[in-house]
Amino acid sequence: MHISHFLVSDICQFDDFWLKVAQWLDLKTLISLASTCDMLEDVYRRCSKRLCRTINVEDLADFTEIETKLFVHLSGSDIQYLCGGPQTQEYPHFAEFIRLMSIRPTKVTEIAFTGFSILQYHWIDYVPSYCFSMLTSVKLIDCHLKDEGLLHWNFLPHLKSLDLRYNKNLTGSFLQFLPASLEALNLSGCKLLCPSQLANLSQLPRLRELRALDLKVGSHCHIYRDLVRSCPGLEGLELSVAFPQCDEYHLGELRSLQTLHLEPHSSIDVPIVVSGWTLMALMDVKSLECLKFSNAVNGFISAHGLAIISMFCQLRVLYIPNQPYQPHVLMKLKKLVFLEALDLTNSPFITDETVVELVLALPNLSRLKVMQCPLLTDQLHAILAGKLANKERPMIKLQY
Repeated sequence: MHISHFLVSDICQFDDFWLKVAQWLDLKTLISLASTCDMLEDVYRRCSKRLCRTINVEDLADFTEIETKLFVHLSGSDIQYLCGGPQTQEYPHFAEFIRLMSIRPTKVTEIAFTGFSILQYHWIDYVPSYCFSMLTSVKLIDCHLKDEGLLHWNFLPHLKSLDLRYNKNLTGSFLQFLPASLEALNLSGCKLLCPSQLANLSQLPRLRELRALDLKVGSHCHIYRDLVRSCPGLEGLELSVAFPQCDEYHLGELRSLQTLHLEPHSSIDVPIVVSGWTLMALMDVKSLECLKFSNAVNGFISAHGLAIISMFCQLRVLYIPNQPYQPHVLMKLKKLVFLEALDLTNSPFITDETVVELVLALPNLSRLKVMQCPLLTDQLHAILAGKLANKERPMIKLQY
């Protein structure tokens, strides 16, 4: 019994020593060592569960075909997260790596590639029709995907999050083939994707979050109407505002909406303003707690629009930067008594007095961004801290 105890202890110490050594070696060296003898292969196999949960494909770039096969044989079943990019060189045996992974049970739950041209490695020939069935999250950002490449994705029964940003060849004609399990989808920056194709998302009954910034600009009627009909259960939505649409009021029909992010379309040079009809429609959405206008241009939300927003008394987060509001206009935000976070970055007329008055009027405010506001002084933090202390309120997180 004592001898057995010492043997187990020695093995554990040996494993710990090998793991510490392994942390200083690259993956190629580890595989090369494992190929030299049965003892090192056995040690590597036991350490693999801790060493190979996350694999960056750049680590595979210099593998020979034999090393690739050995790596998949020893560690393929331990990999949980595959990542990589942007691509800096050719990976001669990456297609073989994917083929070998596809014929064995895997634990991979997440893939995240950026700037990685997966088509040249015949990825679609193996993924994801029969393998990687445990995937829950996939990011293929700027990976040169084409529409027909989405045909196989409905074989992923557990996929919840899919990020396809900046795949400039996607038009959206195959969105209906995405898996019905999907809860979050990011299509931002797919500049050939026509917004009318978002109607195909009706095949995704569980979709709760959609990001669709900077899609194709054109004269597409009933974009909002079709979006609401296709995705009535949305809780989070990001859209770019291009030209006024006659059906903007339909946004108010997203009764479960909690977070809305609107910003000007990046390819439009003329001044863009969020219409009063859009904001008035949102008054019917009682669940709306977060409203963001990131990257807003000057005048994106008019003073009248701000007055409408001030009636969204349930708001907890409001980002409304780059707007030239006068102090008396900003005081309308005092009505947002549940507000916890406020971003007024690059507001040219905000003064120390404006900030103090607004913060004292918002009892739940804990975060305030007022960076690039030229009229603010270095004394603001001290003044505000003193005022809040008198009210027995903790100091807020102030960025200025």
